[in-house]
Parts: sequence; structure tokens; C-alpha cells
Amino acid sequence: RRGELRGMGELVASLVAQGLPKERGVRAPDAMAAARLLAVIAVNAMIVTDEEYREVGLALYINASAFNHSEEPNCSQSFEGRDLVVRARGRVQKGVELTITYSELAESSCFRREQLKKQYLFAPSLTQSVRDRDRLLEEIEEIGERGRSTSSHFLPWHSERGFVPQAQTGDWDLEEWASELDRLLKEVEAASEQGSPSSALSAARRLWEQCCVEDSSKKWRLGKGHALRLHLARLGMDLAVASQRWEEALAWARAVCQVEALVYPSPWPVVACSQGRLAKLELYANNFKAAAAASTSALRDFAALGIDNSLCQELRQIAAQAAAERRCQAQAMAEEEKKEEHAKKESKEEKKKKEEEDEKLRRAREQPKPHQQPVQQAEEDVITSKSKASPSAKDYALPDPATIDFADLD
Repeated sequence: RRGELRGMGELVASLVAQGLPKERGVRAPDAMAAARLLAVIAVNAMIVTDEEYREVGLALYINASAFNHSEEPNCSQSFEGRDLVVRARGRVQKGVELTITYSELAESSCFRREQLKKQYLFAPSLTQSVRDRDRLLEEIEEIGERGRSTSSHFLPWHSERGFVPQAQTGDWDLEEWASELDRLLKEVEAASEQGSPSSALSAARRLWEQCCVEDSSKKWRLGKGHALRLHLARLGMDLAVASQRWEEALAWARAVCQVEALVYPSPWPVVACSQGRLAKLELYANNFKAAAAASTSALRDFAALGIDNSLCQELRQIAAQAAAERRCQAQAMAEEEKKEEHAKKESKEEKKKKEEEDEKLRRAREQPKPHQQPVQQAEEDVITSKSKASPSAKDYALPDPATIDFADLD
């Protein structure tokens, strides 16, 4: 390692010397001084990220160099512009050392120990909680009937090296399946590098169906917290956002949060940031209840970590907007239910009124009126009464004039 750094120091010293103005007589830097500076940077520098924890550079912080690494850190680091801020993740007892992590926690400890040994010249000890996290990050489920897991195998996976068995698994089918997943992932990454997010997204979807979907026809499936599952979910979310396929981006974001909740300690900045992204997508999809839940969860973790940045302000706005939309939805639903209830009530009243009218008509038809008689008998009675009451021609005959005594008419 010393020889490597010395060679890099000589290269840096020569490049700097070429850029110095000769007329001022400035001395070229010493190669060993450059090598020592590079060694300090290699062992103490930190990766700088933005508020959403995307890598933007490398920096050396003198005071922060005193923090040691831990597999279970009680502090987390974040950046406010160029400023590094280290915060305790919770209560720390007096006399307990404050520690941070030098490497990614969501990868198997075998890779992390290897990287720490190479760069920082030490290998951390493994606790039971770290071993439990490794089991989550490496678990491969063997699928039996009805798509249920019958047993577990463990294969560590690295983003640059793919599956790296620590020992012979003894199952050629499993190793062949793992090699196929590595091949499919390379296709996804190649399509992404070629600037074709839609093609890369389609390839990522096929890979997800191959290794993550619960399907009884498949023999193997990645565990719920496997490192490749997390890597693929993050990659799929980024590709869906680049392709402006928001519904699919939402599905990927949910998968990311599910895996991160299993493998990271709580609270943890990366988890809170992912919840914030999920809140934005849920709000865009008009899932106001889910958006409120995700933003509240993110804000709670950020508050526990003492972080209050522009992302937190945006999340508070999302939470307020989601709450307002939920109130409007609840009010609209209440009014709609009220209208439906009123319509049902009116329908019942009309139905009851109609039934009463129909019942009256039915009874009127079944019960005859007292004055009514059969038609034929009524006609005979009329004829008989006419024959009895009508006078005959004999009743109306005029008297003989000879028999009339006109004197009596005086």
C-alpha cells in the first residue's frame, strides 16, 4: 500500500509542477508530501452527498476524522451544503464512544469487512445483530408447492461483483439461477447506460418477475431483504421516474421502502429520504392517505435525527396538502352518502305510497258497491216499471160532446 501511495504521490507532484507558473520560481511539491496527503484522504475523507443522499464529491473534515467506525453506529452524518453534520441517532450514555459507519450498511458484512481492511487497514468484529442483518441481505428462498418458502439458502451479492458464494452451495440449479440473474442485471444496466430508460425499465421488470414475484412455477426467490432486491428496486424507481411512468415509479418506491425498513437501523437518514420520495409519488397519484403516512414517517425520522432541511419543509407541505385533500374527500363522501341516503328514503316513501294506492285499488275491485245489481235484471225492472206506469190510449179518450152539460162550465 505504501508503494501504491508513493507512486500516486509522484504522479500528483509531477502534474502539479506542470501547472505551476515558472516565472515566479514556485517550488514543485515533494512526492512524499503528496503521498502522505493522499494517504490522509484515503483513510479519513468522507463522501459528500446532497439532501437526498446522492453522492456529489469527496471531502476531508479534520474534526470528523476522529470518529471511529462501527457496524452498529450510534450517530449518522449528513451534509448541509459543504458542512458536515454528525448527530446522535438517540440517547447515548455518558462515556460511550460516538461512532459512525464508514461504508454502506445494506450490503453483506463480508464485502464491508474486505473494503474496510483494504482502505482503512482494519476489520470490524461481527455482533449477532450484524449476522442477523447478513441473513436478510443474503437469503434465497426455495419455493415449494403453492408458492410457499420451504427452505433458505444464503448467497451474498455485490453491486459490482454480482453473486459471490462464500462456499460451494452444492446446488447447481441455484448457482445457475444466480448466474442468470447477474446476466439479466447487466442487460438492465447496459440499456440504462445507452440512454434508453424505457428499454432498461422493461428489462428491470422482467428481472423482478424472475426473482422477486411470488410464483409457484419458480424454484427460487430472493428473500424480502436481499441486497439484489433492494438494488433492483432502487434502479427500477429511477428508471421509471426517468421514463415518466409515475404509477410504476410508485410501485418501485414502495418496494424500496419495504426492503430498507428491514435492513437499516431506525432511525436512519436513507430510510427517511426514501419515505420522502414515496410521499411525493403517493401525492402525485392522489393517494392522500398514503402520502400523509409516508411524509409523517419521514418527518418523524428526520426529527429524531435532528435534521431540518429543505426536504423537511417540502414534506411538511406534502403532509398539509394531503391532510387538506383528505378532509375534502371526507366532506365530499359525506355529502354523497347523505344524498344517497336521502334518495333511498325518498325511494322508500314513494314505493310505500304506491303500494298503498295499489292496495286501495285492489280492495275497491274485489268489493262490489251495495246499489249495484246485475245488468240484465236491472233492464227487466226498468221495462216492468214502465209498463205499469205508462197510461194506455183508452185512458186518454175524449168524452162525447153530446154528453157534456155546458151549463155546468159557467
